[in-house]
Amino acid sequence: MSKIYNTLKMDISRSILTFKFICICFLIVIFLFIGAFSEFKFSKDVVSLYRYSMEVSGFGYLIPLLSALPYSSSFLDDYENKYFRNILIRSSIKDYAWSKIIMCSLSGGLSLLIGIGSFISILSFKYPLVSQSSANYEFFIENTVGGVFLKGENPEIYFLICVFLMFLSGVLWSNVGLAISLLITNKFVTYCAPFVLYYFSNVILKIILPSLQLNRIADGFVIIKNTFFSLMYALCVYLVLTFIICSFTEANIIRRLKND
Repeated sequence: MSKIYNTLKMDISRSILTFKFICICFLIVIFLFIGAFSEFKFSKDVVSLYRYSMEVSGFGYLIPLLSALPYSSSFLDDYENKYFRNILIRSSIKDYAWSKIIMCSLSGGLSLLIGIGSFISILSFKYPLVSQSSANYEFFIENTVGGVFLKGENPEIYFLICVFLMFLSGVLWSNVGLAISLLITNKFVTYCAPFVLYYFSNVILKIILPSLQLNRIADGFVIIKNTFFSLMYALCVYLVLTFIICSFTEANIIRRLKND
């Protein structure tokens, strides 16, 4: 237990507690503000600005790339400069693999959570979270997960649901980037492959099975009965996919390091 704890501490300092991670969070905020800029004079609440920005800025398509940037290339970096040998002196290969997976997941998810959460928090100083006179008020209530909270006394719960779904998306796509780096040892491919897979998977699933479109699930547009079942559905989809990818990643890291 102490070995993986020490390995995790090392990976935390290289993934989350870095200037690069802060810059990515800041970049997310900038993207969202650019997307919402034209609506600042017209929107009456935060929810309209948030939804408008997510659509207009094309931020949804950038999620895989932004999730992969913080730490998906970590194993590739360690392997190319043989830094993993220094770590394995104090840790096992399995602990090393899971430390990479855990911190890749957290850095990818937290970058979206912090960036989007900061954007929403900044807007809340000037706009109410929700306004009943907003043009899309009824649409968001009826067609987005957690919309019921927009007409209650705790609309902040709606935004917590939004960032939670984005967190799950970030966890998944950061791990896709890590898995890709084990197959193709190129940083450009590591960052861009999740974006390509995200785009084509959504195009195909839109035709075959829309309820499995990962972009719609992350945006909260896949509703199963009510808020609880919708969240459980989203959680199950992301957990199953993440588990499959993480199992692949663990097996391939162990194989690569044992053969080195």
